[in-house]
Amino acid sequence: MTETTHEPSDESSQPSGGASTESTASNLAATEVATEVLAGPQRLHPSSIIFGVLKYLRQFVVAIFFALFLASSGNKIGAWLATIALLPAAIKSIIDYFLLRFEIVDGELRVHEGWLMKRDRAVPIERIQNLDLVQNPLHRLLGVAGVRVETASGKEPEAVLNVLRLDDIARLRASLFGRENAAQNAALSAASARTTSIDASALGENTEPGAASSASSSEHQHADVVLTASPARLAAYGMVSFRGLVAVPILFGLYFQFQPGQWYDFDRLRRFLPDFSGLQLSWLMGVALTVGALLAIAVASAIWFVTRFYGYQLRRNGDDLQISFGLFTRVSATVPRHRIQFISVQQNLWAKRLGLSNIRIETAGGASGEGVNPAASVARRWFIPVVPTHDVPRILNQLRDDLGDHWDSIPWQGTSSKTLKRLLIIAGLESLVLGAIGLAMYRPWGFLIGVAAFALLAFRAIRYSRSLRVYCGEDRIAYRQGLWTRRCSVTFADKLQTLQIKQSPFDRRWGMATLFVDTAGAGPAEHKLNMVYLDQTFAFDAQQRIASKATRVGFSG
Repeated sequence: MTETTHEPSDESSQPSGGASTESTASNLAATEVATEVLAGPQRLHPSSIIFGVLKYLRQFVVAIFFALFLASSGNKIGAWLATIALLPAAIKSIIDYFLLRFEIVDGELRVHEGWLMKRDRAVPIERIQNLDLVQNPLHRLLGVAGVRVETASGKEPEAVLNVLRLDDIARLRASLFGRENAAQNAALSAASARTTSIDASALGENTEPGAASSASSSEHQHADVVLTASPARLAAYGMVSFRGLVAVPILFGLYFQFQPGQWYDFDRLRRFLPDFSGLQLSWLMGVALTVGALLAIAVASAIWFVTRFYGYQLRRNGDDLQISFGLFTRVSATVPRHRIQFISVQQNLWAKRLGLSNIRIETAGGASGEGVNPAASVARRWFIPVVPTHDVPRILNQLRDDLGDHWDSIPWQGTSSKTLKRLLIIAGLESLVLGAIGLAMYRPWGFLIGVAAFALLAFRAIRYSRSLRVYCGEDRIAYRQGLWTRRCSVTFADKLQTLQIKQSPFDRRWGMATLFVDTAGAGPAEHKLNMVYLDQTFAFDAQQRIASKATRVGFSG
């Protein structure tokens, strides 16, 4: 295996501060909030103790549920186990509440935490991109939110403050970003005064870091709504996303646990059916169960999608993109456009028939990690969960200037002219193995398994080779592939970290190479720019040409 790596020289650029928007609060209120900055070390909200315990319980929910079940049956051991499980969580949450402090000192956000193992973190204010918020129903009931401090680097947020009051978040924003966020801070304070009402939609829109109240006519004077997703569109895309497949093991478990054949007399069903034989009835029941399972998966997928992304909005505020969504857990995030490293437009076969796509992005840091709330990571993975395919170019222009104007006219190039031949040979070898296994198990006709396998594998090879398309221009690189799910992704010369060429012995034999393109992106877009089966001359030429351009323009994080 040979490998060639080229790392363009970087010229770091300083990221800008957070976003700013108009709100429903008066100008006077906005000014008051803007001038009321943090003074001295600050604590979390006392409810952080409750959220700390709940977070612990989620990690050990099965064991704790079993212990509580034993305790409810009068088993003293179960009561002791439940107490032992809950007590450490409560103690740790109380200690964290009293020991965690944060403050603004000498142009830095400093977070102090820990008892035996102390941890002090200092984050320069100029590196902070935004404060992203996560609110579940309990957050909204108590008038608080979880806060993630995002910077332009790293896979984890620089600091997680769980939890703060909304007016404290407004003061924190004022301390970090200054007066340009005055209106936004006032919106957070106004929302804090209204959180005794459990109106999920109103609270969700009034508590996000990059947006103000949806009830005001002046809220979007500077934050323009780019895209919304209706529940019907979310349900339609959800049904073909097959997110409900996670429920299949649960359904099988319930089936074998309750054994429907014991409590339902299937002989009654025969009275309403034609005179089927046992084999025919088995096939009929199998088809009915399969159709029922597919419908159940589709419905479960639609419910998951609508619940997760209910009220989705994408807004643009200057050079910032702001998203908010969620029925129960409300997620709000702001992504500066210059942080976007990688854009991927994805569409499975059924979504294509519905004329729907989704757009995922990778950003320079802050997308995943152990300290990230799982609900918040959805904001990066599903940045735009559903969009009409015909509207994709317009949305892409919002993500990157002029990107959408040329999206449908990218001058795609194919891979090596030998790609299909190589894939067919691989399919043939796989079929021979399957045929040999079939012949050993089922003589003398078992080899037909290999024949059938070759027909399917050859069809797959033809379709896959046709799906592989690349574009290596001086300013951007695009890659398209996929059979069931078509993924078309693009990155840019000013976002490149490394360009690698790898060649296995088989690649060298066929005159091919694989070009790996790496950016600073940290988001789970589920597509990598690993461009396989390229003609080796084309791959080396593209590497040198793109690296030269990347070196001239420098890195823009």
